[in-house]
Amino acid sequence: MAVLQPKLEIVPEVSLQTKQYVVARARRGEKYFIASCPELGVFTQGETLEELKRNLREAVDLSLADGENEEYGLPPSPAIWLVYEEAL
Repeated sequence: MAVLQPKLEIVPEVSLQTKQYVVARARRGEKYFIASCPELGVFTQGETLEELKRNLREAVDLSLADGENEEYGLPPSPAIWLVYEEAL
């Protein structure tokens, strides 16, 4: 009976950076739209949804400045999935 030997393969180096986005939640407050990205500890607001999106982009980029994006396994300026929550 033959004993099978494990076959070892050398694989090219693979980046562990697989996540390409962060998720943020938005809702309408009394006066402003409010967004949070708890994963990064980011919170911001805007008078309109467009302003909120701009502010959120800036806040996320600032929170990941100085290479902190690597700590989260993210690219320097990741995509943002904005989930708008509204009570029906």
